[in-house]
This record gives sequence, C-alpha cells and structure tokens, in this order.
Amino acid sequence: SNSVSLICRYSDQGWYEFNVAMDGTYNIYRYDTALGDYVALYSGGSTAIKIGKDTNDIVAVCIGNQLTLVVNDTTVRTVTDKNLKSGKVGLSLSSFNSTPIVGEFDYFVAIVP
Repeated sequence: SNSVSLICRYSDQGWYEFNVAMDGTYNIYRYDTALGDYVALYSGGSTAIKIGKDTNDIVAVCIGNQLTLVVNDTTVRTVTDKNLKSGKVGLSLSSFNSTPIVGEFDYFVAIVP
C-alpha cells in the first residue's frame, strides 16, 4: 500500500498534490496552510494506473486554474481551482501500512510553459 505524489505551486499558502496509489486509486488535493489541512478536489480510481510492481508514467499539469492528472498517456481527471497561482514543484513516495518499501524513479522533469 503506497503512493507516488507530484506537487505543484508549493508556497507559504499551500500546494496542489496529485497522489497515485498502486491499488489503482488517485486523489487530487489542495493543502491549505490557513486551514492546516487538505481540501479534496477529487478522488477516484482509474484503469490507466498499473497496479502492483508495474511501472507508471505520471504527469501533473498545472496551467491557470486547470489541474490535470495524466497516467500512462491517459488523461485521468481535470479539476478547476483558483486558489494558488505559483510556487515550487516536488515529488513524494509514501507508504501507509508496509515497511520497508523500495521505490524507484527513472526521471522527474519540471517544465515551465
């Protein structure tokens, strides 16, 4: 039980987080520092996510007020949120019930349009 997260617009106000779990589910959140908590923008599942030890190509697109999650060349979900305008990017690997886990990243690319 683990997930990979891509983060965009990280700042003092919060960040957007795209979580892709290896059980085929995903979440798109906004972390709001004023609330001190996550705001769920969308949660669901997708057959585009390869489960188990398979490899996934995960892309988070943050342009304007549109936040799009793409997994293995399939657009999984686009949501709209206007709260965060700019910030840094990041990458995270999380384990919820199992330790140790081994995660491997082939590459991480950030592009500014």
